[in-house]
Amino acid sequence: MRKSPIMPIVVSCTHIRPTAISSKKQVSRNRVVVEGMPKNVCHDIRWFSCANIQDRRDPRFDTMSSTAVDPSKQSQSYSFLPKILKDDLAALRTAVQLASKAEKTCPLAQKPARVAEREMLELELGRLRTKIERGEREAKEREVMAGHKKEENLKRKEGKGAWYLKKSPFFTSS
Repeated sequence: MRKSPIMPIVVSCTHIRPTAISSKKQVSRNRVVVEGMPKNVCHDIRWFSCANIQDRRDPRFDTMSSTAVDPSKQSQSYSFLPKILKDDLAALRTAVQLASKAEKTCPLAQKPARVAEREMLELELGRLRTKIERGEREAKEREVMAGHKKEENLKRKEGKGAWYLKKSPFFTSS
């Protein structure tokens, strides 16, 4: 069977729509023009009265509040997260143990559902474990870099010339 080419849609000039629509994916008619505008724009005669409505924003995630993220400040702001993640890890471990026990004692008809549930819990456990390990590794790297920076500043005060750590292609801080 031959595919038909995408044909332009003929509409009145008062409607702003895409000139072509793929048959595979629905095209959204709404677009965000101003970042501060709400997603559900009022479709009313008095549409200009809705321009002052703002979505509630968390300034930590707002692009307008800051340009660059300081990793040390971010780690201080979210220092409570590793404890929560470790608690979740312990809870997930017990849930995996309970799921494996339930899988062993369940009737044969329920076996596929129990196996799928246990595998899903194990995947989540692995994701959480890697997230915790990555956070610990990044914290250790930040600590080492801060130590190097302190030593270098002390040496500069003593009269040593400026020296900067070489940017290695193998080391990425992200």
